[in-house]
Parts: sequence; C-alpha cells; structure tokens
Amino acid sequence: MAFVACLAAAAAGLIATTSSATSLIELIVVLPIVAALLSRFGWGCFVGLLLVGGVDALPGPSLSQTHVAFTITAQDVLVGVLVGTLLVINARDRFRTMTRTSLALTICAWSVAFLVVFAAEVFRTVLTTPVPLLHAVWIVHGLAYLALLLPLMGCPLRDPAIRGPLLVTLAVGAIVANVSQALASAGVGTLSALVHVSQTGTVDGLVRLYTPASVIPTAALPIGLGLVLFAPTRAGRLTGAVLAVTGGVAVILALTRAEYVAEVVSLATAIVVWIAAGDPAARRGLGRLGAALAAVAATVGLLALVHPPQQVSHALDGVSQRALSTIDVLGNQESPTNTLAIRNQESQDLEWALGSHWLFGLGFLDSSYVYNAYVPGGSIENSDLGYLNGVMTMGVFGTVLYYVPLLLIPLALAVRRLWAPRRPAVPWVGFGVFAWAVGTIVSSKDLVILFTPTGVVAVAFILALGIVEVTGSPNRPVSLASICA
Repeated sequence: MAFVACLAAAAAGLIATTSSATSLIELIVVLPIVAALLSRFGWGCFVGLLLVGGVDALPGPSLSQTHVAFTITAQDVLVGVLVGTLLVINARDRFRTMTRTSLALTICAWSVAFLVVFAAEVFRTVLTTPVPLLHAVWIVHGLAYLALLLPLMGCPLRDPAIRGPLLVTLAVGAIVANVSQALASAGVGTLSALVHVSQTGTVDGLVRLYTPASVIPTAALPIGLGLVLFAPTRAGRLTGAVLAVTGGVAVILALTRAEYVAEVVSLATAIVVWIAAGDPAARRGLGRLGAALAAVAATVGLLALVHPPQQVSHALDGVSQRALSTIDVLGNQESPTNTLAIRNQESQDLEWALGSHWLFGLGFLDSSYVYNAYVPGGSIENSDLGYLNGVMTMGVFGTVLYYVPLLLIPLALAVRRLWAPRRPAVPWVGFGVFAWAVGTIVSSKDLVILFTPTGVVAVAFILALGIVEVTGSPNRPVSLASICA
C-alpha cells in the first residue's frame, strides 16, 4: 500500500508540472465517475456520453479545440469511438436492424451513395488541384459523419435496455448545457468548463456565444415541447417542460435571428400537423398547448408588472431589442449595415467564384493551398452561409444528396401522423424530430449546423430517432421507473 501511495504521489507531482495539468487532473477525477455510471447503466449511458462529447458539451476542456495530431481533434477521436461502439452494438444484433424496414434500407443505400460521392470529390480534388489527400478529406470530414452514424444509430435506439439510459443521459446533458449557455449569455460568469466557445461578442448589451454546442438548445426546445404536449406520463411532461424552458431561454439569449425565425416557423408547422390528426392525442395536446401558452403569457405579464433584478431586466431589454431588430432586418434588406445584406453580398461573391461549376462544385479546397482572392478570407467555406458551403464544394448534386435524410424523414413522420394517427405509439418523438428538422432546414440558409463535425453528430442522432418513430417503437415503453429500477 505504501508503494502504491508513493507511486500515486510521484504521478501527481509529475502531472502538476506538465502544461496539461488541469486537464489531466480533471480526467483523473472524472474517470471514476464515468466508470461508475457505465457499470450501473451500461451501453446506453456510454453512447449518451459519447454523443454529448460529440457536440463538445462534456465538462472540461473543449474537445473541438484540443488537437491530437495533424488537424484531428479530441472530438474527432470521440466520434471515432462512437462509430466503433455502434458497430459493436450492431454486430451483436447481426446488423438486422439496419435492414429490417424499407426506410432503414433506404438510409443504408443513401449512406453508401453519399460516401461514394464524397470519395469521388476527394480524389477529384487531389487530382486536379494542389490540395493533398489528407487536407482534402479533413476540410469537410464532418459531412461523412452523417453517412457513418445515421444507419448505425437505429439499433441502440430500438433496444429498450440501451434506449432508456441513453435518452436520460442526453436529457441531463442537454439541461446542463442549456442552463450553462443561458447563464453565460446573461453574463453570469464565463462557465468555461461547461460552455466551450470559439469566440464571443456583445450584442444589445448581452454576450453573444459562438459555441459548437449551440445545437443542443435548438433541439431541446422542440423535443421538450413534444414531451409537454404528448408524453403519456407526468414525469415525461415534467422532463419536457424543463427541456423546453431551459432550451427556449438559451435559444432566446443566444441572439441568433436566423434561429428565432426558424423556431417560430418550425414549431408552428409541427403544431398544425400534429393537431390536425384529430385523434385523442391531438385533443390532449391542444389542451396542454393552451395551458403552456397561458403560462408563458402569465410569466411575461408578471415580469412586466414587477421589477425583476437588474441582470434579468438587462437581459430582457437585450432580447426584446434583438427580436425587434429581426423584423427590421427582414423588412430593410437593402441597408449596407444590415447583416442580411452583408450575407447576400458574400453569397454573390461565392456564386461568382463558383462560376459554371454549380452542378458538382469546386471540390474540397483548402485555402492554404488554393486561395481565392475573390471571396472572404480566401476560402470557399463561409460560416455565415449554410447550404452554400455544400454547393461550393460538392455542387448542387452533392448538396441535394446530402439533404435527402433531412427531407425524407420529417416527410415520413408527417405522413405517418396524418394518415395513421391512431397507432398505439405516442407521437412526442415525431413532433420533436419533425419540428427540429423543419427549423434546421429553414436556418440552414445562414447557419452551418449541417456542415460542422459537432453539428452533424446531433443531426445523425435526431434523425435516427425519427427513423425509429416512423418504423415502429421499441418492444416495450421506457419510463423513468424502469430505468432506475
């Protein structure tokens, strides 16, 4: 025992002298906790933690900014572990889940087709430009994540023993991320261990966060609202309320006007489609929607009547100014200071650089090797423009192919809801996935969630949830009681 203690002390002293001492100490503290969780909840908790890490929302250092080798980040390593884990889970099932339904087979066929197109674009880039192979792959490697992860996610989501702990792990991770981002946006500390930002800014007196985990609140809001409206249990509705409120506050405080518009359009569309089914679930959902709107109105009225703390009042003023400016931006697009006008100019510059290559794009060009002086930063990738990133690299053909799951799955969910509303499954998953997908499509004109490695991890999981909902629920329902038993 004394020998072990000496070794531990020596290791602690060595760690303390390294440049990564803080990260290593955090790792030593966290690993036993993770091991205990995995021994209690198994594969579901493990996959859930990998997904949370895949969007760079785990406590500790930023995984998307921690480089391991070349341009490979710790987040990329975690995604690799996730793919390997999913392969093991599917192998135990003999890959039957991937071929058991026509939709699952369609997704598998799409995955193969997209990876073939992706590989063809890589080799075209290497053969016709100075860009080396590794740089051609890595400049847009996040696109391949969707084709790798989406077909594999169905199996764990169909296994109740994995699905339950997985969803609970993600719910806890989402709530922590939502609250952390909301507090950081409101200026309540930096919370750097929980909120990993690439940059920050100040808009209307509030902190503007640029974080890869911003995808979490935008997903938590529609999925949480789906639980509130359609979950069969009180525990489910309460969980949904927490997800929706924390996600909604984080989205509002994020001050992203494109997301404001996308959330309004997507939630309104989903409510109309799901209520239009006219079944008992729709009637219950309509009543709960009325109660939720009344609660929101009462909260807003209370805040207008009382004098909240200065920090809360400051946040409300900033959000209201940002919301009003959204209307002004949409109505006055010709102003040279209008961000929408600036984006339009950037879009025109990129389209000019694209020229006649609109069908197959310019390839996966790294600006370090192919610098284009006619576009911002010399790069054909632009973080202010969403789907145009795909068109510039893969052309309209590759971009449309990439969007196929994002279009097909919500369409299948809507058709199933409207034409088969009386099936025994509960429609909260379909509502959340449909609303999120519509919002993501709308916002993809300006936002790059679909074209970043962290964003694509979330996209793959949420779309996989939609596939499971379309093709049938797990063998038995999952409740908090069954998970904790």
